[in-house]
Amino acid sequence: MNTVKEQNIYRRARKAAAERDERLASIWSAADVVGCHERTLGDYETWVNRPPVETVVRLAEVYGAPELLPQYCAEECPIGRARGLKSVVGLDVCQTALQALHTLQSAEDMGKSLLAVVHDGRIDEHEEETIKEIVGWIDHLASIGEELKRSLRSK
Repeated sequence: MNTVKEQNIYRRARKAAAERDERLASIWSAADVVGCHERTLGDYETWVNRPPVETVVRLAEVYGAPELLPQYCAEECPIGRARGLKSVVGLDVCQTALQALHTLQSAEDMGKSLLAVVHDGRIDEHEEETIKEIVGWIDHLASIGEELKRSLRSK
């Protein structure tokens, strides 16, 4: 049975990292390595509190889990949410590859849109929305790439 705790991305990342570094096996010793109080880390792992971006960066480094960064951007960061970033964490490698292929189908259109915007060397006010859309698409593709790398490492 999947509990909320087991579904938490920060807990899953710590448990996976504990296979390589035994100091991360318990929340008490992991908190020491991360540099926070064990209750704070426990709160992140049970969704009592959301970690600040600096902590997510630290967790990603300590756990060797770069997928935490795009996940944070898609789920927690107000800028990422406003841009419509979508989380791909938790998909298996086949699902992730299919999502990458689906997203890449629009690459030519995105490229044409980008060229249309920057051809004159400036970005006008009415072109800013197009640039935001293109950057959001690139960010989404990058998060798929990170998840694909994570999926392949775990195989």
